Amino acid sequence: MQDTEKVALPVDLKSYTLLTYSLNNDNEDFIKNFEATISNFISHNINELPEHIRLLEKGEYNAAVILAFRKLENTLLSHFGDCNSSISPLSLLNQLNSNTPENKRLLLTVKEYRSTRNNIIHKDINITKKESTKIVKSVDDLCKAIDNFEVIFL
Repeated sequence: MQDTEKVALPVDLKSYTLLTYSLNNDNEDFIKNFEATISNFISHNINELPEHIRLLEKGEYNAAVILAFRKLENTLLSHFGDCNSSISPLSLLNQLNSNTPENKRLLLTVKEYRSTRNNIIHKDINITKKESTKIVKSVDDLCKAIDNFEVIFL
């Protein structure tokens, strides 16, 4: 294909980037376009960090924990909300179970961290980066386990 040729993409591929190169000529433009595409992809995906991770990286430790638990609430509601709509999302934690020891420990850990989250909200305590990082990671891991059906609602 010549560099000057325009390619008509099928409708379902129009959202993709098409980079062309030459078999006969210098590919300086291809290299520039490729680098720009990769750079744009990286910067675009960096900006799409989950909000609780972005806040953690920004040093907003209390807010990161609160939003991590908000993510957990949304995960619980999306999987188990229809089962019992009269129970608050975080109360659903008490009705979760797993067959693996790792996920059982993870459930216990997140249940314990729930009190830290409540203290942040109701008692205006501040937590450290280390505490916040552990809590956010644990909550994220639990959300993944729920999404992968490794933790179930009893």
